[in-house]
Amino acid sequence: MMMNSETLSEAKGRLVFRRHLPSPPKTVWRFLVEDKKRGEWLCRGLVEPHAGGRIEFKFDPEEFGQFRPPDKSPTAYTAEFEGQVVTYDPDHKLAFTWPSAGDLEDSLITITLTPNGDGTNLELIHERVVRESDLIGSAAGWHTHLELLECRLSRQMAPNFFTRHDELEAEYEARLKALRSERET
Repeated sequence: MMMNSETLSEAKGRLVFRRHLPSPPKTVWRFLVEDKKRGEWLCRGLVEPHAGGRIEFKFDPEEFGQFRPPDKSPTAYTAEFEGQVVTYDPDHKLAFTWPSAGDLEDSLITITLTPNGDGTNLELIHERVVRESDLIGSAAGWHTHLELLECRLSRQMAPNFFTRHDELEAEYEARLKALRSERET
């Protein structure tokens, strides 16, 4: 069985997440590409099933049963944007661009699924993350969303997205600071 892990690389602007999920690749794939199923753990939106196709991201946490904290504005966690499908290999690999703010190059997300017993090893790589704040926010975001995916697949109660995301953002900020310290010594 694969151990869950996270790798944060400030110098390369790269995040790597590995998870063992309790469902076969065919089931996990449906949660990556089907609008309603993807909305249960990440966001809704169309995925055109071919390289060069469009992928939509329509974030609304209420879609996956998580309500915004009362102290946050309704727009703080809702967003809509599009990327481009780079690789579409059913039940195996999905890669797509993730729009960056301003004139920065779009980042790249690659999700690879590998069968492992009666489950699936998932590897998510998020590359070309330029700004430190985006690296920290993306690390906390992917970590939290992947926990939601695992909960959905195992039919377990998911933690509150916002509470968990805030905890992880603080942890990743500390990890990044420690990485910087190590590099400077």
